Amino acid sequence: MNSTSLSDLDVDHASSASVDRFLLEHGIEFSSSSMEEEKETSFSLQLTDSRLERDEPLTLDDFSPMRPTEASAVHPSTSSESAWRPLNSLLAQHGFSPVELVPTATGLLPKMDALYGVVHDLISQLERRGQIIQDLVLDSDINAKKQTKVETSLASSGKHVANVTDALERSQLEVQSLKTQLERASAKADSDQKAYKLQKTKLEQQLKMSEHRVKAKEALVDRLQVKLQQVTDKDAAAKSRTRHVFRDIHMREPRRTSAADVKALELIAMYEHDRDKMEGEIRSLQSQVQELCCDVRDKENVLLRQSSNGLPKHREDAFVERLEAARLEQEQSARKLRQQEALIQDKVAKIDADLRASKQVVADLRDENANLHLEVQSRPSIRDYKATQRRVMLLERQLHDQQVAVTHANTLDDLRQYMGTAELIYRDKQNAKLHLNRLSTLPKEACLEVMQDICRQLDLTDVTLIGPSVAKLISVVHAVPRMEKFIRDVCACVQPSAAIEKVIPTLTKWKQNLDQLESLQAYAAQINAALMKRTYENVEDTHTNDPLSPKEVFLFVNEMNNALASIKEALNLRKSSIVPCCLQTQRNLSAATTASVTSTLQDLRTALQQTPSTRPTNTSESYVVTSKSDIVGVAAVRQQHLTLTKLKQVLGAQSTDELVPRATRY
Repeated sequence: MNSTSLSDLDVDHASSASVDRFLLEHGIEFSSSSMEEEKETSFSLQLTDSRLERDEPLTLDDFSPMRPTEASAVHPSTSSESAWRPLNSLLAQHGFSPVELVPTATGLLPKMDALYGVVHDLISQLERRGQIIQDLVLDSDINAKKQTKVETSLASSGKHVANVTDALERSQLEVQSLKTQLERASAKADSDQKAYKLQKTKLEQQLKMSEHRVKAKEALVDRLQVKLQQVTDKDAAAKSRTRHVFRDIHMREPRRTSAADVKALELIAMYEHDRDKMEGEIRSLQSQVQELCCDVRDKENVLLRQSSNGLPKHREDAFVERLEAARLEQEQSARKLRQQEALIQDKVAKIDADLRASKQVVADLRDENANLHLEVQSRPSIRDYKATQRRVMLLERQLHDQQVAVTHANTLDDLRQYMGTAELIYRDKQNAKLHLNRLSTLPKEACLEVMQDICRQLDLTDVTLIGPSVAKLISVVHAVPRMEKFIRDVCACVQPSAAIEKVIPTLTKWKQNLDQLESLQAYAAQINAALMKRTYENVEDTHTNDPLSPKEVFLFVNEMNNALASIKEALNLRKSSIVPCCLQTQRNLSAATTASVTSTLQDLRTALQQTPSTRPTNTSESYVVTSKSDIVGVAAVRQQHLTLTKLKQVLGAQSTDELVPRATRY
């Protein structure tokens, strides 16, 4: 159905048919022919003059179609204008433009354009009103649905509120019980806190005591470390001084591998130690002697004054005895002090050893702790461990499936899918190199016969074992030349022209002969021992003074052998060393010893020459010490005695008088 719009209408009055069609489409029955036939139908308004004068609003009910009257027939223009006035007023009240009237021969008629506009506005408002009504209906439906949902939600909310209320009551009861438990727990916590405070106080006191002890131990350890460092520095200085003395004597550095140099260093260290000890004793004795000398001078002066006054002499002897007793008492106290010093040094050494052991234990514990920390850090977490377990189970399952598949594989194609890519590539290359791809053109019967023949030759029941068996055969074939060479060499060693079958019996015979050889050697050793014993008995039975007699020769040989064994043991030589080697080592050692003794004697001679002799010749009982060089203690005398004894042994002197001539000869 074609609809008509306002743009399709013509302004001409002759287009009344199109206007009628437009109005019919919009539900308005209006015909333009009614305007020409005013006598049949028209619009009239039942309206009084008083209502028009009051300008009251008009409605559509005020209009009604009526038949034309005689007045309207007599004055058509007037009746038409008055008939359209209420309509224009109503349109103006509702915001529409009034209908313009056009005078015609028959009277006033509305202008078509204005009428079309009014009708169009009415229709637009009707459509808008229908759309609004439709929207309102839809909104009302939506609101009804929403209201239904809201009511449902309110009902569910009411149930939920009831449940929440019950839960709140239960929670309040639980809160009350928890408050009671909290009060009990707080009371218990207060009591525990008091107990813990007491324990804390005790532990703090113990900690303070431990800290004081540790500080004391640390101070002791520091002192011991200082003493140990002093001892170490002293030992290092002694070693450096010993090496310096050795370098001054021998004009070279000592060798670690030389026994003579080591022995010389030990002697020098011993002499240096004794010298330091003597110097310490000398210093202590010098201080004592100085004090005694002062006392003696004072006493001598007193004695001189008394002797000049004629006092008896027995008092002088008593004074000397008291001095001797004081000297002995001082020597005893010095000896006790030295013993105490030695004990203290031993204690310091023990404490030092304990300290080193403790440090070692601490270092070991630290290393163990570090290793444990590293081990703990390297251990996987629980998540990693579980993931690893799952991975292991998955791999085990896959491996089991692969093994089952390999076990149940019946053809090479089935096995090929379980082989690695590298092995497959290598096999393809070998097949291309050996042109094995042409085997696919062979008939099936020939291939089957070849495979059966190979399995019969190799004694196989499974086709898949052909490859490993052939590989074993290849390795055996490669080892055959070496085996042939070994067999040929063994046969040549046994006997050049002997057969292979005779090799094993010959070797067996040799083994038996070797066993017999061991028994024969043991028998020969027993016979030699018996003969030597018999010879020694015969030699002991012979009594003669001949130096070439068997007895003397036997004794001389045994003594020489024993002497050589002792010399080798003393020189740290092997028992298999020959005599020239022993003699050369002895010469070197003697030369080194002679050089060291010569240098020692030279130093001693120089020291004796440089020491002035200020000792007075008068050795009367009233001798008084006036110089430090005249002071000689008991330890110094003992040390000099030991030195002279060693010099006698080295130079081979029988008495002290022979030392100087022998030293001058060297």
